[in-house]
Amino acid sequence: FQDPAVVERALVEAGFADVRVRDDPTVFRYADIEDYWQTARGTGMRRFIDQLDAAQTERVRAMFGERVRPHSREDGIYLGAAAILATGSRES
Repeated sequence: FQDPAVVERALVEAGFADVRVRDDPTVFRYADIEDYWQTARGTGMRRFIDQLDAAQTERVRAMFGERVRPHSREDGIYLGAAAILATGSRES
């Protein structure tokens, strides 16, 4: 889900009451591409990353470097992310 209204509607249609939905945005700071890469290897992405050969790894890292260039500052790379948090109640 990317739209809080869609989440709310789905929960109401599923029979939940008192539904509350909110965005929880945050910004992650990485010192550099290597910092991001090591962080990514600490997630579920590791199984895909570790399957890359040396040439593929270099291509992926270069492509990522291009994609994050607009988010780069002197002191690091800043990437925004958001979670949609929802609560509701339903009688059992």
